[in-house]
Amino acid sequence: MKCLPLTHDEKRRIEDLGGCIAFMGCWRVNGTYAVSRAIGDFDQKPYISSDADCASVRLSGDEDYVLLACDGFFDTGLVAHAKSAGSSDNITVLLLFLHSPEQLLEEAGGPGGPDGDTTPLCSGLQEGALQH
Repeated sequence: MKCLPLTHDEKRRIEDLGGCIAFMGCWRVNGTYAVSRAIGDFDQKPYISSDADCASVRLSGDEDYVLLACDGFFDTGLVAHAKSAGSSDNITVLLLFLHSPEQLLEEAGGPGGPDGDTTPLCSGLQEGALQH
């Protein structure tokens, strides 16, 4: 993945344009963004590029879903802080089921798992997305 400012090619691209990479809890472009490629972040152009870094992945057939999300979705500390501060900033998530959601819920033991708690199912989805 080349959307992180820590990769050598992205770091060089940003610095060649006059930007900087700073560590502020994580590596950030000009001390602001934790990614170096994004759509719509005009205040950091040209350091934040909207040119996509694409890759093809061959699926094995065992996958249940594809999860596409902005960096804020995976940064749980950021999400918790933003919610507690009353943020209305967007956190974008696209979940594409490759199998019936009803089938996945049934295999998980019902909505949210055997005890009805939604946390295990959601945690499993997030962990799975990071692994695949």
